[in-house]
Amino acid sequence: MREFKRIIVGYDSRASSEDALQSALRLAQDTDAALKLVHVVESYPLYQRVTQPSLTLTALEDRVEKAGHILEARLRQPDVDALRAEYEIRTGKPFVELILAERAWRADLLVVGGTAVGSERLLGSTSVRLVRKAAAPVLVAKTPWTPTPKTFLVPTDFSDASREAAEVAFLLARQCQGRLKFLHVVEIPQMYAGEPLPLSPLSAYELESEWETFLASVPQDDRVPTDFGTVAGRAATAIVQEAHDSQPDVIVMGTHGATRLAYMLIGSVAEEVVQYAPGSVLTVRPRAFQPELL
Repeated sequence: MREFKRIIVGYDSRASSEDALQSALRLAQDTDAALKLVHVVESYPLYQRVTQPSLTLTALEDRVEKAGHILEARLRQPDVDALRAEYEIRTGKPFVELILAERAWRADLLVVGGTAVGSERLLGSTSVRLVRKAAAPVLVAKTPWTPTPKTFLVPTDFSDASREAAEVAFLLARQCQGRLKFLHVVEIPQMYAGEPLPLSPLSAYELESEWETFLASVPQDDRVPTDFGTVAGRAATAIVQEAHDSQPDVIVMGTHGATRLAYMLIGSVAEEVVQYAPGSVLTVRPRAFQPELL
């Protein structure tokens, strides 16, 4: 079973990263986890490093020194000091350096701040790139992790990734005295060259069987209240709409599932949910995932 014992939070003192830090602090307290703040000072473009090497080097060193002062001051504040957290400053591309820090420290969870719904370009967002490429679960915190109890929305496509996400959701709900709502989206087969794909939506009997098989494969806890729902539509749209309607504290979902085409939650769905959901999203990959930075 997954446990969050080593948590990295991307921190740069902006409001969104402070939300991420508050979420990481709450999780670290709940799980007795070690905490590391990682600040990435983005390198200057290559043309500037070539044409103005001494100037850019000095400016980069100044930014690193300033970041160190900010992080040391933040770690001395009571909420962080009580956990004896540590920090690290890296230079480079933020999403690459956060992933390298996760690997080097063997982190169980990456926590980063989110932004207003739809305010970032999908391909340009550090948080979305982490969701796509990080091996560890990624929590995109759009609001601070609130005190218990909590409600977790758990979209599922019955894949291995969804099972691992459900396992994490049960773990968090048990720790937070929260509740779960599972959601399965039956996608209507798309048209191709004027003809429907040779897939049909699951029948009610097949859905019931899928639910039973899925739940039997997930370690459960009778102390965690659990609801289930099935809707038809486009996966990302339906999940975001459910999040608007039910206002869960966190969405916990697998990414890069591998089931039948009409029902799987592929990585792009998780990325779209991260961008457009109104609240925080925790994405979980299969343990066998082999990350690539490029």
